This record gives sequence, C-alpha cells and structure tokens, in this order.
Amino acid sequence: MQANELIQLAEDQARKADERTRHAEEQIRQLTERLQAADEHVKEASELIQVAEDQARKADERTRDAEEQIGSLTERLQAAQAETSQVTERLRAEEEEVPRGHRAAAG
Repeated sequence: MQANELIQLAEDQARKADERTRHAEEQIRQLTERLQAADEHVKEASELIQVAEDQARKADERTRDAEEQIGSLTERLQAAQAETSQVTERLRAEEEEVPRGHRAAAG
C-alpha cells in the first residue's frame, strides 16, 4: 500500500469513528433525557405515595373516632334497652294489678 492509500484509509476510519462517537453521544443524550423523565416520575410517585399515606392516616384516625363513638352509642343503647325492659316490666305488673283492683272493687 502506498502512503496516500494509508492516509485515505486512516481518514475513512477516523470519519467512521467520529460517526460512531456522534451516534453514541446521541444515544447518551436520549438516555439522559429518559433518565431525567424517569426521575421526575419517581418524584411524582413518591409525592402521591406520601399523600396517600397521609390520607390513610387521617382515615385511620376517623375510623378510630367512629369506633369510639359507636362504642359510646352502643353503651347508651344497651342502657336504654335495659331501662325500657324495666319500664315494660313495671307496666306489665301494673296492668296485672289493675284487673285485680277492678275485681276487688266490683266484688
């Protein structure tokens, strides 16, 4: 091979190397953009997770409050039912006494 041919071959190889370098740089640029977009998605997802966790904590607090209220209302209901039973028993006893009283007065 002659010197000119070697120079031409070296220049062709240099051009091809430059093209490969430019292609690699473009791929790096695209991958960097995708990575930045992915980082943004991760950040947004983390924020949404934080919001969801806060909402879950608030819901748990409301559930505990509701359970306490239900417990209190259940106790009040049971007391009212017991009182109703006592009143019902007294009414039955009085109803039984009324006919006896009428019979005694009539007799």
